[in-house]
Parts: sequence; structure tokens; C-alpha cells
Amino acid sequence: LELNPKYGYALFGMGTVAAKRGDYAKAVKYYEKLESRYPFGPFAQQAQIETAYANYKDGETAAALAAVDRFIQLHPNHPSVDYAYYLKGIIWFSEDQGFLAKFADQDPSARDPKAARDSFEAFKELVKRFPDSKYAKDSVERMNWLVNALASHEVHVARYYVARGAYVAAANRAQYAMQNYPQAMAIEEALFIMVKSYDQLGMTDLRDDAERRAAEAFLDAVQPAEVDLALAVAREVDRQAGEVDGQWKLALERAHYEARLAERRYKAVDPDNRVVIRSLERDWNEKLGEVERLEKERD
Repeated sequence: LELNPKYGYALFGMGTVAAKRGDYAKAVKYYEKLESRYPFGPFAQQAQIETAYANYKDGETAAALAAVDRFIQLHPNHPSVDYAYYLKGIIWFSEDQGFLAKFADQDPSARDPKAARDSFEAFKELVKRFPDSKYAKDSVERMNWLVNALASHEVHVARYYVARGAYVAAANRAQYAMQNYPQAMAIEEALFIMVKSYDQLGMTDLRDDAERRAAEAFLDAVQPAEVDLALAVAREVDRQAGEVDGQWKLALERAHYEARLAERRYKAVDPDNRVVIRSLERDWNEKLGEVERLEKERD
């Protein structure tokens, strides 16, 4: 019976049924048995990629990655190799969630964002080699998310260093984010950290350059309502700066910094400064609520 090629078809079918039922461990056994007994059969190559997927669904990340890498290496021209790259990216992407989902109660500088980087590289290879693949669009969207996540990680580490007075390390991490993820949303805070760090280090030329870059990058996006709110927040900074410390103080200092940028933008379009501050009760009350929440957390 086992010498009959039809048995290979049966093994593949049993593996597929097991996977559909959620019994991925059993599915892997069927697929591996098929490949070992019929390595040149019509279902052997498909069994390899199905093994990778079943291992991934079963939580066996290392086995899943090994299987998908083996498939890519052995069958670089297979019609499903684009899916193999996509699956590799998904496996790393899912692994990455554990890294990026929680920042609390751990030194962020001790974390290794390898999963996010490997996921990005897999999606990048897919898009590069198979731009017309049905998986390309989703891969690009995930790459955009990963870029922002990686930049946020670097900025989070930089913020951690600032709170501990390690301004050289903070400036270096912020600069790394700027150089490697220039389009990420977290870059605005990276520039703020560079301004603050260089100021604390007495490196005024670098501080001024960072603030100039921030102005060039973000002032055009500032809207009048945001100016009002930022200036109101700046007043709260002035009121509480002597009472707070650590991350809380850093958050308030950033608000003050943003207010200065906003004020510069506002005066550029309104030189006479006729409407620097208007009443935005709803926005300001929301900000005060955030202030109170952060204060309770600090206490």
C-alpha cells in the first residue's frame, strides 16, 4: 500500500483535513510522512509549504521558519514561492507582536527587534521579486506598519535614556531612527529628543540644527487649532515644571517644545499675532483630563 502513489495523495488529503479541523500537529505528521515516502511525488513540494503553515498555526515558530526557508531554498522558481515569502513575513510578524505589544516593566534597551526586522525583510523581498503577487499589497501595508513600529522602538529607547540623563545615548538612538526610518510618524519625537539631548550636552549647534529640521519637517502641517492647544499645554508646562520629574516631565517638556514650533508657524501666517490663543474648551479639557490621568499614574 505504501508503495502506491495514490497513498501519497491520501496522506496529503488527511493532512489537509487535520489542518482544517485545527489539529495542526497531526497535519504536520501527515505532510512529513508524505514528503519522506514520496519526495518526488506531485504533492511533495506542496506538503513542504503546508508543513510550514501548520507549524506556524501550531505555535512552532522555529519549525515553521525552518520549513519555509527550506522550501524557498529548494524551490526558488515554484509558483507558490511568493506565498512562501509572505508566510515567512507573517510568521515573523506574529512573533514580533510579543515584542512590540508591551513596553512596560522592562528596560526597552534590552529588547531585540529582530522579529520586526526579519518580517520587514521577508515582505520586502516578496514585493521586490513579485510586485504583481496577490500578496504584495498586504505586504506593503505591513511593511509600513513595521517601519513605524521599529522607529517607535528606537524613540522609546531614546526616551528611556533621556529620563535617566543618558543624553549621549538618547541622541544616538534618536539619530539612528532619523537615518533609518525618515518617513515614520515617530520621527517628530526623535527630533524633539535630539533637541533636548543636545541642549543638555551644551552642543548648541547640533541642537539648533535639529530644531531647524523639525521646523522644516513639521511646521507646514500645524493647523491653527493645534497651535491654540499647544500654547495652552505650554502654559501648563510652565505651571507644573517644578513639580514633576522623569517621563512625566519629559512629556510636558515636549508639549512646550511643540508649542514653540507651533507659535513660530502661527506668527508666519499671522505676523501681528492677532489670534494667538482662542478658546478651545473641549480640546483643552481633554488635555487636562490627560494631565490628571498621567499625574495619578505618577503618584
